[in-house]
Amino acid sequence: GWRWQSDLPLLILLSLGVSSISADWFARFYLMHSPLSTADFSEYCEAVISAMAGEAQSHNPQRSRLVSWLLGLLAEQVGVMDSLVIGAVAGLGLMVAGLYLWAQAVAGRGAAIAAALSVVAIAPLVLMSRAPSFYSELLGVLALASGCCAQALIRRGPGWILLAAFSSGMLSLVETRGLFWTLPTGGLCLLAALMARGPGKPWVLRLGSVIGVVVAMI
Repeated sequence: GWRWQSDLPLLILLSLGVSSISADWFARFYLMHSPLSTADFSEYCEAVISAMAGEAQSHNPQRSRLVSWLLGLLAEQVGVMDSLVIGAVAGLGLMVAGLYLWAQAVAGRGAAIAAALSVVAIAPLVLMSRAPSFYSELLGVLALASGCCAQALIRRGPGWILLAAFSSGMLSLVETRGLFWTLPTGGLCLLAALMARGPGKPWVLRLGSVIGVVVAMI
């Protein structure tokens, strides 16, 4: 089962630790010969700069407004490039947290630790911590939503179900195309609500609560 006093500190420690060592140490083995960039790097910079200036009309509709706004606030203190890198590291941290939640629900705490640590052995995941784009944040929230859905389906408690619904709705805020993932993860939340354990609200109210949370986030 899930134990808050041990699993939550482990989740936080692994999320911070794996994302930090991936960006600061393991990524260097792949970036030794050439720097990492993206073909549309200028568009991400423009999105952050537009958010800093409050010029929504110049924002690329394919780039997340929420991520642009958050990184814009950060860029005022550290600069555009550093804000993109910090956002990428944070996104990888969310991905590690999602992996921990998913593996812990499926196979227990030992599997969760192994899954979180395995990130440093997979080059594309390690490089997400140094990619100046918004994909790290998107994949991080997607992994987190998937992990919460796994916990909701296994635990079937109201807290996990609402947390899964919240993270599922967040996908459409982080990225316009995230709606494609909100639909399946939202469906898993509804399934978990139907199978919810213990006394409580009728299933109609449980489903209504999940739908309300997802729609409100969208």
